[in-house]
Amino acid sequence: MRGAAIGALLALFAGTARAEDPPPAAQAGAPAGTADAAPDDDPADPSREMDAPGLLSGTIPPYPEGETREGVVRLSLLVGPDGSVREVRRARGDPPFVDLARDAALSWQFERPLRGLTPVSVIVDMELVFTPPAKGPDTPPPPDEPRVEEVVVRGDRREPPRRPLGRTEIRMLPGAFGDPMRSIEILPGVSPTVSGLPYFYIRGAPPNATAFYLDDLRLPYLFHVGLGPSNVHPAWIRSVDLYPAGTSNAQFGRVIGAVVHAETREPSDVFTAETRIRAVDGSAYVETPLADDKVHVGVAGLVSYMRPLLKAFAPEYNIDYRDFQTRIAWDATPRDRLTVLGLGSYDYASQYDANEERVLFASELYRVDLRWDHVFEEKTRLRAAVTVGYDRSRLVGRRFVGDRSLAARARYSTAVTDALELRLGGDVRSDTYRADLPNPAALTRADYEESARVLGDRTDVEGGVWAFAIYRPTSRLELHMGVRADGYDSQDRTEPALEPRTAVAWSLLRWLRVRTEHGVAHQPPAYSLPIPALSVGGLPGGLQESFQSSASTEVSLPLSVVWTTTAFRNAYTNLSDFILLQSDFPLKPTAPESGVTVGTEMSMRRPVKDRWGMQVSYTLSRTTRTRPAGAVTLGRYDRAHVLNVALMLDLGRGWNLGARVLYYTGIPEAPDNLDGPRLPDFYRIDARLAKRWTFGKSGYVGVVLEGLNITGSTETIGVTCSDGPCRPRKLGALALPSVGIEGGL
Repeated sequence: MRGAAIGALLALFAGTARAEDPPPAAQAGAPAGTADAAPDDDPADPSREMDAPGLLSGTIPPYPEGETREGVVRLSLLVGPDGSVREVRRARGDPPFVDLARDAALSWQFERPLRGLTPVSVIVDMELVFTPPAKGPDTPPPPDEPRVEEVVVRGDRREPPRRPLGRTEIRMLPGAFGDPMRSIEILPGVSPTVSGLPYFYIRGAPPNATAFYLDDLRLPYLFHVGLGPSNVHPAWIRSVDLYPAGTSNAQFGRVIGAVVHAETREPSDVFTAETRIRAVDGSAYVETPLADDKVHVGVAGLVSYMRPLLKAFAPEYNIDYRDFQTRIAWDATPRDRLTVLGLGSYDYASQYDANEERVLFASELYRVDLRWDHVFEEKTRLRAAVTVGYDRSRLVGRRFVGDRSLAARARYSTAVTDALELRLGGDVRSDTYRADLPNPAALTRADYEESARVLGDRTDVEGGVWAFAIYRPTSRLELHMGVRADGYDSQDRTEPALEPRTAVAWSLLRWLRVRTEHGVAHQPPAYSLPIPALSVGGLPGGLQESFQSSASTEVSLPLSVVWTTTAFRNAYTNLSDFILLQSDFPLKPTAPESGVTVGTEMSMRRPVKDRWGMQVSYTLSRTTRTRPAGAVTLGRYDRAHVLNVALMLDLGRGWNLGARVLYYTGIPEAPDNLDGPRLPDFYRIDARLAKRWTFGKSGYVGVVLEGLNITGSTETIGVTCSDGPCRPRKLGALALPSVGIEGGL
């Protein structure tokens, strides 16, 4: 009879996991599925890390009957190029725990260990903790996300991580609905415009200054309309991170605020399926290997059924959204992979007034991306890609604006020496815009000319090159040096931009790390919200520019808690927050402004393991704007304090529970008054309860109960002074309960 299960599967000894020596067959010319031995140097050296193979499935050994103590077993596993455990090289611990762990480990299946595109054999060191029944019930970890938080494999160098949110944290984070993109709201420096909506001010930069990347493919946005999910299925996403636009990694450019970077998972070597059915939408994902694992095909999609629900409960509104993604990856040779990624997204929102439908938002986007990855040798790689895109959005009435785009990009990285890594690349993009403008007779000549200038038919071109070097003179010191050079052309106006960027990271002690970054970034004028195909022509007022500086300390605390504190200052010039009028022409910009945001960010993070995890972030900041006449005002969305506290618990037997509190101060009631009153503060509580059952080797089915703003808190978003004395303008309780069923293989 099975007793209480292992309390946790933990990562162990980042310095002892290493690449495996090639067997004699490999030395004699066998296929390139193995790797040369990596030097066994300083375990704390971050330059020797490579992407870890994640644990996919396997048998979890039971707690032995008759025992009452906690058992700890340390394993050293030889993981083959196909991800299977070929051999247990070393097993340390007391019987009977060590015997159970050794037998179970032989059934485990990892992701393919990769060095570049080449599968390799690696040694993975792990620790298993057997918890007595009194400390926890029988709870095997979910097969799709086992509790292996981090396994470090020696051999390849990578940029020091910024500790992105992983799949387990994203899945369990309350209020995110398992959506990787919505999880960025809990990161420090992020200030919501309105609670629940995916438009943010990040370190004082408006929503139009945030760029979204899926790997290195840039998209106009990653969220569906209203409270809808992101338009990329969660099964594709491995991790999500947030970068300042002036980061030393010069690959990211043409945006002055921040970069949201979603990294996709490696193609699966086993058949994988996942489905989610919620009260408002349903999604599915399927991926399978073909042709002896040389070809991997994946398809995902989402469909909303909010329209029939709203007809029953809120007939004055209409919301619809859907999306699809497909990926085909072909390992043409051990060193070459061709990938075709196709995706599309559609959103529609309207309101009925006196039997007349008024469209609030209507947009669609499509991309086909062809990518080639080549590994010249162990530390030299090349990626080249071509992307074809089409976007369309509704302007006013039945008038639309469209954009047909063609883009190309390339990047190359190589280790010049053991201490110096060089990355360089370039990209170019052409956008051809077409707009349905009003009849010239319907507007004054000046208004029509202004509308035609801003939205008229045109072709814009932008392109640039970048270089980025990482120099590690010692295992504890890193110097990052980068530069971008871009050019923008629109309506016979050309603007150049040069962006130097630097960073220094120093590990003072094994538990203490400091980092400082400085950088310049540019972008063309833009509307306040990112809307596909809606772009301002002619570069009126020139480029927007930001100067970003930050200094941070990272401290490793007991219980696997990491505490980070960052002080930052961002200065913006020539800000042009364009305002889109839904019912009138012409569309005119506001006057350019400059601005400064200073503040301090603090975060405390513990990954989900040992049955619990947490995410705490706090931002203290102040944003000011300087108008052309010299007047200094507060930023329209200046929030002095933003606090997030999330706790995630593994209750055992497949149950997990989470709660989150979001609190922030109100925006200024009158931005012109620097010390004037603010709108009321806002807080909300989100909650999540889930139960998952497992079957077979890797199957599962679960039920998720989740609520955004379960307190029903209302938010004050402005002040109305018409028709009598001024009174607060409130947004009704923006709450979203959800009941979902999920399953997978």
